[in-house]
Amino acid sequence: MSKVTHKRVESIALTVSSDQVLGVLDVTNCNGASVQLNGIALTAGSMKLQQSNDGTNWEDIPSATSTLAASEANIINVSNLYTGHIRALVTLSAAAGNYNAFFLGKER
Repeated sequence: MSKVTHKRVESIALTVSSDQVLGVLDVTNCNGASVQLNGIALTAGSMKLQQSNDGTNWEDIPSATSTLAASEANIINVSNLYTGHIRALVTLSAAAGNYNAFFLGKER
């Protein structure tokens, strides 16, 4: 049976600015991952996932982007991961405030 690794980020303060780090998850033993950001009223912006093998140098994961919607669960799923870490970057154009996020990695 597969195991999961997860991280919950509660009440993270995000401002109206670009490329704010939402969180980082070690996915060394994972072959897939999912990141969810729960929007609040008037949320507008985007979220993208990046990957890194050393936790210092990051690159965008192709097609791992999402347009954020107000008062909705905004989710990005990634399969076939071959990296050590993923992180989520959020750019808000409206609705600064406190957000909740969830990271989940499915182990091989």
